[in-house]
Amino acid sequence: MVLKLSSRINIFLQQKGQGMAIFSKKSKFTDMEKGIYSKSQLEFLLSLELDSTESREAFTYKEMRKVGQDQKRGEPLVVMVFNQKGGVGKTLTCFNLAAISHARGKNVTLIDIDGQANLSKLIKEVGENNVYNFIKGWRTRPDAYDAITDYATEIMEGFRLLGSGAENFNASSYLDRFFMRESAEDEGEFEANTEQFVSLFQKVKNSKEKNDIIIVDAGPSRGTLNQFFFSCADVLICPLNTDEFSYEGIEDLLESREFSEEVYGINNHCEIRFLINDRDQEEDLDAFIDSVSRDPIVGPNLLGTFLPKSKYFKKSIKEKTPIFCLSPDMPKHKKNYSAKDEEINQEEARLAKKEFMDSIKCFVDIADEIDKISLMETKESSRSSEVNATFNW
Repeated sequence: MVLKLSSRINIFLQQKGQGMAIFSKKSKFTDMEKGIYSKSQLEFLLSLELDSTESREAFTYKEMRKVGQDQKRGEPLVVMVFNQKGGVGKTLTCFNLAAISHARGKNVTLIDIDGQANLSKLIKEVGENNVYNFIKGWRTRPDAYDAITDYATEIMEGFRLLGSGAENFNASSYLDRFFMRESAEDEGEFEANTEQFVSLFQKVKNSKEKNDIIIVDAGPSRGTLNQFFFSCADVLICPLNTDEFSYEGIEDLLESREFSEEVYGINNHCEIRFLINDRDQEEDLDAFIDSVSRDPIVGPNLLGTFLPKSKYFKKSIKEKTPIFCLSPDMPKHKKNYSAKDEEINQEEARLAKKEFMDSIKCFVDIADEIDKISLMETKESSRSSEVNATFNW
């Protein structure tokens, strides 16, 4: 059971920011709205230092979002998380990045285009409000929605989800019928289909007027649905396991980007960032980082953070709760401890807290990098996306 408000404030004042928001084990995504956050927790999640005149030591979630909204804002971005290899941490990244972004005061929409619908299941079952049905509806009523996120389900204030489901497995083949030249019976039908592609592209771009960040969780494939959203993305985050298989997919990834530009006829500047996921495996992390750092493509675009080995990643997914809403698993203090036992206990507590904080910090770092790109896009507005007059089909 969630602690009463006064009790939680007292706990945070006593801990002075050493822990994170306290919830019951049954906490879900929206429970982060119920948290009370210390001043140091707010500064940690928002990557800022409050003015020394700020006397408050505890903040509600809405108050924390307000602090984030008062910070300098950049251009809205469409961020796609993709690797054609599965099991690299795409859904984990989307889930926790969305939570951090919302805590920072941003208006967030998550779009789940993976047919497995894992991201949707972590947040809320959305029924018919999924990507596939939006596309079908757009075909019959193209003006029903000005932006694709208008079709999304509101989860809480400033947070929406356009979910996925079994039907999304059909979305790529459905788009193939309209966006592939081979599917057109004649040139006239082909030209009409290209106009419809631009129309759907614009539905995604219009969503940027109503959101600060749109995060797309893509399945492990190079299907037409992924190709389409790739053409819309301003930022592509590519998680990599420390093995040769996820690394070998990079060449296909770059081919996919070229395909989006050349075949779909869209000139949309996209920043690519690679995120190393140090899963619980035997590969040498330092050796892998050294190897990819020397790669002319990956090296310059490698994020300065990585997903560390952490039990809190699995716990976040299992409990359907952002990591910063969990609590560190601290060792139990037993009676009649010897001085040596107490020393061991304190060291275990230190390591447990470090693992927990490192698990949050990596997503804070990713959010910081996206904010930098957002501000960069503001300064270089001339590089904003545009549709070519001539389509290179």
